[in-house]
Amino acid sequence: MSVNAEDLSRICAGCGLCCNGTLFGLVDVAEDEIERVTKRGLVLHPSLSAAVLPCPKHVEATGCSIYADRPAACHRYSCGVLEAAENGNKSVEQQVDKVRRTIALIDRLKSQGVDVRVVAKDGVAKVREDPASQLDPSKAELLLDLSELKIILKRDYGYGVEK
Repeated sequence: MSVNAEDLSRICAGCGLCCNGTLFGLVDVAEDEIERVTKRGLVLHPSLSAAVLPCPKHVEATGCSIYADRPAACHRYSCGVLEAAENGNKSVEQQVDKVRRTIALIDRLKSQGVDVRVVAKDGVAKVREDPASQLDPSKAELLLDLSELKIILKRDYGYGVEK
């Protein structure tokens, strides 16, 4: 089953987790791209050949505002959600729905004051360190949401999995 690029782009356009700092904190920038991407507004890490995320060129409602001129590492990246649609294991509609559900979970966590960029790195451990989390039912629900997000990011998006 062949899926066209326009259909696949619907998955990425509604997501942006690779750009907004949820999945990654940095994106590699090749030496020959540094001048070009800094002119486009990306912020480089002071001691690495990498741009700092969240990317200032990621627009929540529309996606990447420099899509045609993004770093090569961005161009090469493909998450598990996109790959499942590309290889026909899941339909584009299933994957668009998966992205919507993930974003809804992230929005729920944000409404509770959780920085999801931290969640992907060590949010669960941070909540567990708070002894009140065992007593406060709202924190228990938050812990479940954090755990669910961490599982989803690893299983479906490839967070923490070397490619």
